[in-house]
Amino acid sequence: MKLRLNRTIHSNAHDAPVPLIVIGSDPAVADYARHLFAVGTPFGVVSDSYSDIVPFMLGNNGHTVALVADIDDSAQLAEAIVLIEKRIGRVHNVVRYSTDLPHGTHTAA
Repeated sequence: MKLRLNRTIHSNAHDAPVPLIVIGSDPAVADYARHLFAVGTPFGVVSDSYSDIVPFMLGNNGHTVALVADIDDSAQLAEAIVLIEKRIGRVHNVVRYSTDLPHGTHTAA
């Protein structure tokens, strides 16, 4: 298994729990990830598509861990969680579908 990761790391790990956003076929989840990135919220993002992940690597503010992995492979997602927790803080939830989004989350249509 090979994971590609963004090596830009914020120098101080965050104590606050962070979400893992899994970008797949749900556009609302991708919108939510872009929102978190824009406001500087620490989070991890993973997709099986490089084109989905590259925007989170470019201009990275050190609060985002961006990975490319097989999102249907539970072992790779588990490894992604370990990497995110080492770099920016404890993963407290995984958002893969719009039903996983926090209540009151507004995303672009």
